[in-house]
Amino acid sequence: MPQDEFTGGDGRFPVTRWSVIEGVRSFDGEARKRALDKLCEAYWKPVTSTCALRWNRDAPDAQDLTQGFFIEMLERELLNRFDAGKSRLRTYLRRAWIVS
Repeated sequence: MPQDEFTGGDGRFPVTRWSVIEGVRSFDGEARKRALDKLCEAYWKPVTSTCALRWNRDAPDAQDLTQGFFIEMLERELLNRFDAGKSRLRTYLRRAWIVS
C-alpha cells in the first residue's frame, strides 16, 4: 500500500492500517505512543472536516471538537473495543462520535 493511503491528508478517511490498530492496543508504552501518533496524524484532517461540515463550524471550532474527540476516544479506550468483523474503523469512529 502506498504510504499516502494512510495519511488522510486530503480530508478523506484513510484505509485502515491494522498494524497501527494493534499498536494502539499494545501493552508496550512506546509502541502504543508511536501507533497513536500515526493514527492521530492520519485521522486528524478527516475528523476535522467532518466536524466542520456536520456541525457547520469554522476551522478553530472544528479543531477544538476534533481534539476533544481524540481525547475522549483515548479516555474511553474506544479502539480497544473496535471489532473489524462488525464495521470499518471509519464507521466505528463516526458512530462512537455520535453517541459521545
